[in-house]
Amino acid sequence: MPSPYRILVAEVLLRKTRAAQADVIFTAIVEAYPNIAHLASANLSHLRALVMPIGLPRRASDLRRIARLIQARHDGHVPADAESLQALPGIGPYIAGAVLTCGFGKAGIAVDGPLARMLARVAGIRTRERAHTDRRILSLYSQLIPRESRRLYHWSLLDVAAARCLPRKPLCDQCPLVAVCALASRRRRNPVFSGRV
Repeated sequence: MPSPYRILVAEVLLRKTRAAQADVIFTAIVEAYPNIAHLASANLSHLRALVMPIGLPRRASDLRRIARLIQARHDGHVPADAESLQALPGIGPYIAGAVLTCGFGKAGIAVDGPLARMLARVAGIRTRERAHTDRRILSLYSQLIPRESRRLYHWSLLDVAAARCLPRKPLCDQCPLVAVCALASRRRRNPVFSGRV
């Protein structure tokens, strides 16, 4: 089971970065700095060198600053509530929700762009705002994630969204949600319909 610390590090690295790029860096960081205490006392030059392959050296100082605040405010333990997490620099609702859901197995809302697109399509929600901040989509996500096995359901939805619910040409015929999806229903009635949300 992934620890809240590992989820926090991963999510900070993944901010505006592809998973494939962040994966190797994540492994190097958690091997060199296996917990908050180690990360809080990290040599910034060494940490920057580890982060350099993704071209965002500021992430190194962000990670160390977050770890130092957790060390000072929370006795070295990643906080298990959204308010405390979002009080940390650079931690917004998405990262807080991911840490709560994936790190602690608690109720948290972690809807990224692809997942928001999929939920909007499934529910037939049209939105002019950024889909991952639309209250209707966040509410739908909250209703879909059960009390038990939160991590598993969350990761499953992320995987389906990324692999099947593509921006321009969704693979509806390969999607496990096809039977309940408003977009798939419209595409069956009108095969020319693109599915763009």
